[in-house]
Amino acid sequence: MIFFGHLGIGSALTRPFRRPDPYRAWRWLLLGTVLSDLIDKPLYYGLSFATGLKGADLGLICGTRTFGHTLLLALAFAALGLGRRSGPLIALAMGLLTHLALDAVFDPHPGYLLWPLTAFPVMPFKNLHDHVASWANVRLLIAEGVGAAWLLFEWRDRMRFSRGTPARKSREARPEAASDS
Repeated sequence: MIFFGHLGIGSALTRPFRRPDPYRAWRWLLLGTVLSDLIDKPLYYGLSFATGLKGADLGLICGTRTFGHTLLLALAFAALGLGRRSGPLIALAMGLLTHLALDAVFDPHPGYLLWPLTAFPVMPFKNLHDHVASWANVRLLIAEGVGAAWLLFEWRDRMRFSRGTPARKSREARPEAASDS
């Protein structure tokens, strides 16, 4: 899956577990939904570009699903978030977990999840062009559309909340409401 699918579907999957208006945590959740790719894709392509090597010739970093795509990373952020009682770190971990779950649905061999117990998969594409061309897949395009639609729904919902719901406006209009805060 690519960008909007991870953002939107990841956001939708975590909606039942979120508080009503944790805008700050929601931003961390969205970062978590794409963090795996933000770590692993530049890592692989940067090393490949710098060394001229590809795939298995690079050694440990032999593809675009490495450290950022492991349960170990997601569980480390979850433990850190729970230990520090940090909503943003817990949200980041939730986003990472949705990314891993969605990738596992679309990948027939998600062994990278269990690293270091398993090896990272070797890059199946010859170059970046072939990698991008693989995204022209009906299932991925549908996931992108669903993700983008959900993001629009969330954005509309958040805009409505930020303008104030009728209950929030009436509470703000009462002078005693200000002293209760």
